Amino acid sequence: MEERLYQLSLPYLSYSQLLDIYSDYRSPKSKLQDLQKKGDIVKIKRGLYALGDVYNRPVSREVLANMLYGPSYISLEYALSWHGLIPERVTVITSLCFKRRKSYDTPFGVFDYRQISRSLYGPGILRVEEKNSGFLIASKEKALADFLYFCHASINSSEEVMRFLLDDLRVDESEVLALDLDTLHALCELFSLPTINYLYQAVSRVRK
Repeated sequence: MEERLYQLSLPYLSYSQLLDIYSDYRSPKSKLQDLQKKGDIVKIKRGLYALGDVYNRPVSREVLANMLYGPSYISLEYALSWHGLIPERVTVITSLCFKRRKSYDTPFGVFDYRQISRSLYGPGILRVEEKNSGFLIASKEKALADFLYFCHASINSSEEVMRFLLDDLRVDESEVLALDLDTLHALCELFSLPTINYLYQAVSRVRK
């Protein structure tokens, strides 16, 4: 175990940070190669590393999703599963970002990024705090709106949206009842799409 690495509070390290930590070595690059071989550090992608298991600094996949490619926020299937809206366990973390689509297959899982307009970031993005860090993730309402935007533009009525929620996504009706109407209304204005309006209408009718 490296004492210099053990002193770090977070498990994530940039390449430049590591070079700085070992700047007094004759060949810092050789030292980093040795650390990687021994498992003291794990390469996530070019320029980004994590501490090895021996340091007991667990890597948060959600925090890592924000770090890998961004600015971005977690949404779509992973966010729906994280919030408990859908019963399936989703392993691939899908995020939305301004940049072109990209995917990373890392030692900590697969991270997929899809492009969305800056104008559609808007309301419904939450910051979840973790120890010494945090991450951005879509709220339940925003995750559903994003999912409909990307995957189900063919829905043509509030009845179809409700069938999709309850039968296809298998969202529990109590979760539908708990959706925030103010946030859904704001998302209607943000997206200006019939599909999102149908979602708002469907939830409004169930709540009456």
